[in-house]
Amino acid sequence: MIKVSINIPTLQVNDILSNIPIVSDIVTLQSQIDGIAGEINSVKQAILGNSLGEVISGLESLTQNIDQFTTGLERIPGMATVTPSVPGFENILTKTVSSQTDLNKITGNGVQNGSLFEIVISTAPRSVKSGMYQKLGKTPDYSVVDPIIPSEFKSNSSKAFDAVEQANAAITNIVNEVNSAVSNLQINVNTAVGSVSVNPLDSVSLKVDNYIERQIREVTNNDIPEDIVYSATRSISIDKDPTSAINKIEPYKKVTSPELEEAISSLPISPSSQIESYSPATKDFGQSSEKIKTVRSAPSSWKGASTDLRTYKFEAVSSVEELISEFRTITRPITEFVAHWTANYNDQGHVGAKQMHEVAVARGFSGCSYHYVVKKDGTIERGRPVNIEGAHSLNGHNKYSIAISFVAGYNCNAGTPHPERYVSAQSITPAQMAAFDKFCGAFYSVWPGGQAYGHNDTDPRRKVDPGFDVPEYVKTKFGKFNVLAAAQGPLTPGQLALV
Repeated sequence: MIKVSINIPTLQVNDILSNIPIVSDIVTLQSQIDGIAGEINSVKQAILGNSLGEVISGLESLTQNIDQFTTGLERIPGMATVTPSVPGFENILTKTVSSQTDLNKITGNGVQNGSLFEIVISTAPRSVKSGMYQKLGKTPDYSVVDPIIPSEFKSNSSKAFDAVEQANAAITNIVNEVNSAVSNLQINVNTAVGSVSVNPLDSVSLKVDNYIERQIREVTNNDIPEDIVYSATRSISIDKDPTSAINKIEPYKKVTSPELEEAISSLPISPSSQIESYSPATKDFGQSSEKIKTVRSAPSSWKGASTDLRTYKFEAVSSVEELISEFRTITRPITEFVAHWTANYNDQGHVGAKQMHEVAVARGFSGCSYHYVVKKDGTIERGRPVNIEGAHSLNGHNKYSIAISFVAGYNCNAGTPHPERYVSAQSITPAQMAAFDKFCGAFYSVWPGGQAYGHNDTDPRRKVDPGFDVPEYVKTKFGKFNVLAAAQGPLTPGQLALV
């Protein structure tokens, strides 16, 4: 084979790259994607819930909205109950008492027509449509949800509402539109720079907010509020105003003022400067596209309740491969995992492993009880080092297990009266379940015969968390069967091998 080296002048490369926006019509593509994003948002947002008990289109709010959340600008929908006054459902939801007059005479009380169903659903329009169809077999008209959709999303809401499937809220057509748009971009990029052996969209990842946030955290103390980090990040990436960002984080700096100014002012604002190669197969958790990092399964900085949070980091897992690598470095025997939830609310998207550690210490425990914590957005964060036995279950299950916990429990917002009424597995988000599936896949790739339990299996007092039957779930989803009931205690590796 003859190898030929060709030197291409930088100016020529720049000329070729400058043609990409022209031939690929990126403006049109961006417009398409923005429209699609608007359609998706329109069926996820609702204004119902400005006050408890508010009724719009026959939907009565059970929770009260909180305008914004630290996880971003997206509102988390509340919960509502379906009353018999929903247009088009009066006859379905109400039972007429035929002997009403006679019953009134006999009892001396007023007998009224009754509601046949108690239906509790999310206020999100897509949930209203799919939830009512699954329970009642009838799809509500768009007119039912139109009054609860925020005005800024109404231009896209009708089309998106029609795209919501009745069985599952999957907007297949929108996904296909994105795939088609990306395919067209690939063809146009090849036209501009020549055919390449791999899809360039598979080989790069644009990171804007992530690298800015990381730099902010590098130069500030651990006690900097999440909203300050978020606001400073936007000042740099959106407002292009690093001076404003410096002023916001100045009270929390852990470096000198000149060092802080240098670190923030030197940040590249253009995302093109942050293009980085990665394998798409590894991008399964969070927003990171970093390559597999050095695994720290038993950092010496962990001291239980005395852990110094200035040095110990509750890092996010960035890929399935990284998780598998970490599992393979564990030196203590593992035969199972136990799933929990943390007894948190829907509007606590900021809660993660660090907050769980702080709560545990405040209650007199030896730091975070779980090895992994799944945040509301699906990010899996490391808690207690996985090489150290957890503190989460009874019957000896701590010894051979890995503990993973969803930030979930109450399917309502913090401050809702009688939150115990809203304990539900629906408090676990789809993003959290998707991350849990990745965790299970990584676990079974290392321990194919491993056992899977929920806290409700391992605690003789029958705790309700994590709100679903974990052994049944892994049996259905992964074809895995437990060979021993949790109440009989955990299996040692030797016992599991014999089975």
